[in-house]
Amino acid sequence: ILIAVIALAAITIVSLTLFVIGRFYRVSREMISFLMLLGTMKNYGLAGGIALYIFGSETALPALIFSACMFIHAIWLGGWELLRSSKA
Repeated sequence: ILIAVIALAAITIVSLTLFVIGRFYRVSREMISFLMLLGTMKNYGLAGGIALYIFGSETALPALIFSACMFIHAIWLGGWELLRSSKA
């Protein structure tokens, strides 16, 4: 459970930081979300696959938990963007 808490905290902190930096440089929210998802989802999957292949299933567990948390975060971002676009 500690890994899940660390994963959620890391994803939240990194996401908020990237949103603030993106807004500072006047990048649209849609582009920020797209770049965050593009850059992170494939890295988690690749890291988990490499860890599973080289070291075994126990070392791939943190990457799996981070991937699951990032998947939930992606769903939340998609819903947030959909909600924002329906209000406009």
